[in-house]
Amino acid sequence: MSGLLAKIAPPLFLLLALTFETQALQRIPAGGSPRHIDEEKDGKVTAEAIWQRIAANSLEQTVVMFGTALALFATESEADTFPNNQKLAVAATYMYIIGRPLFAIGYLMRNAMELERIYGLFIGGFWLVQAYLLYTTLTLIGVSGMFWPCTVGLPILYPIILWILLPGAESGSAAEKTAIAKDDSSA
Repeated sequence: MSGLLAKIAPPLFLLLALTFETQALQRIPAGGSPRHIDEEKDGKVTAEAIWQRIAANSLEQTVVMFGTALALFATESEADTFPNNQKLAVAATYMYIIGRPLFAIGYLMRNAMELERIYGLFIGGFWLVQAYLLYTTLTLIGVSGMFWPCTVGLPILYPIILWILLPGAESGSAAEKTAIAKDDSSA
């Protein structure tokens, strides 16, 4: 376990620290304070608000990625895994580290609500994390041979299931409809 921690903890938490530092530095040129962030200025989301979202999201995802790496590393490899769970734990973490800056760049590109951030999520394994955790949980309870069904099937099925189950914008709350109308009128 110490080998895993030595390989993933320093770069993973360095990335998180740099994300928080970038968030803090965004406030200096804008004259902001640590206690208050302007969400909008001239009808657009501010860079400070976007960086706050990036930092909060990165904290959440870093904790989940770290837990996923620990779960993979602790799960005994089966014959059907490629290459093995211990190497996969390190590789998945590094893909996350590569994807995070791309996610941030995408988030900053188009007023924080466009799909440009999806490339960083995809490269960083955002949807694969759930597949890895499902695989390790199934292995824990004695179900074997589920690596490929989980890591290929879940990332394909997950967006389809969400699309079917989640309500569309037309069925949202009044606040959601107002926000959507505001975005439509500013376009």
